[in-house]
Amino acid sequence: MPKKSREVLAANLRRALDAYKEAGLSLTAWAELKHLQRKQVERVATAKVGCSVDFLDDLAKALEVEPWQLMVPGLDLKAPPRIALTTDDIRQIEQLQAVTAETVRRFTLRKANE
Repeated sequence: MPKKSREVLAANLRRALDAYKEAGLSLTAWAELKHLQRKQVERVATAKVGCSVDFLDDLAKALEVEPWQLMVPGLDLKAPPRIALTTDDIRQIEQLQAVTAETVRRFTLRKANE
């Protein structure tokens, strides 16, 4: 039976915290540096509790990964998994970037003419 998401997250978080500890940074110091509550990090890392999506976002930001990557069993923070983009995905992203750039350009011109 697959592990519960809480257990996968806890194992990945413990692995990350162990790496910081080996580098000489305590859990308290790491949590303070990342503006996280040490007790909450500790509870999640021991799988005593789950966490909210917001806290998952905070952990991911602190570890410089995407939230979904923290849910991948055996996460390697030095080489986190990536989602391969299709040609269609890339084309849609480029179209969105072009539309965004044009919107910003028009807004800037409008503000300059006010």
